[in-house]
Amino acid sequence: DKSPSAGTGGPETLAVKLGGIALAAKEPRDDLSPALDKAVQTVMWQTLSKSPNTGGRGSARYRLEKRLQEEVLECVDSQLQQHEQLRDQIRERDRWKETAEQCQQ
Repeated sequence: DKSPSAGTGGPETLAVKLGGIALAAKEPRDDLSPALDKAVQTVMWQTLSKSPNTGGRGSARYRLEKRLQEEVLECVDSQLQQHEQLRDQIRERDRWKETAEQCQQ
């Protein structure tokens, strides 16, 4: 899935670019780890990846999409299926009504 805001490389490219920013800003600071570039890439990958294996339980994005599927989309799909069944029953009733009217003529 590549949204326009993600660019052409998606989450992986974003992680690499943010890592590059971290590398470019390597001014000596006491409060930053020397491995900041790798840490930023890892965190971005664990957040934006769609992999079920990232971060042990899956990335934040993977877990969000899974919950969305289970808690929202499956409910909506079920309601749409019920609606379609009702529409089919109404169509069938209308056909029987037409048939009955034709038999009476």
